[in-house]
Amino acid sequence: MRDVRFALRKNDSLIHARIESHGLPDEEVGLQILHGGAVQAFTTLKPDSQGKASADIPTDSLAEGVNQMTLFDGRGHILAERLFFVNHHDLSRTLLTVNNVKKEICTIRAYRNTTETPYLPTGLYPTVHFRT
Repeated sequence: MRDVRFALRKNDSLIHARIESHGLPDEEVGLQILHGGAVQAFTTLKPDSQGKASADIPTDSLAEGVNQMTLFDGRGHILAERLFFVNHHDLSRTLLTVNNVKKEICTIRAYRNTTETPYLPTGLYPTVHFRT
């Protein structure tokens, strides 16, 4: 029986992948990162005598967004997969500017639907009014 533990730790500059395996043959395993179906990184890992191995991948070498890390054996069988998010922060740039917005709380008013239609069941429906 094969038992593989696959953990990821991420900080602003690195993705640290760590595996622990039991019951795997003494062979290298492949570690691949995909983004949008394109390979972003690939490496092989050779577990030590205790079945442990790790790799560090710089986040600046990866595409922004959801990435998929896959661990597979020498025959191409998937042992484990993890999804993780990469965000290349640039906090110095302005993302959105909003002007002339007033803070105002409006009440929510409910009305009763008294008509029977195939699309709207009879009941209470809230209406929300936004004012700018």
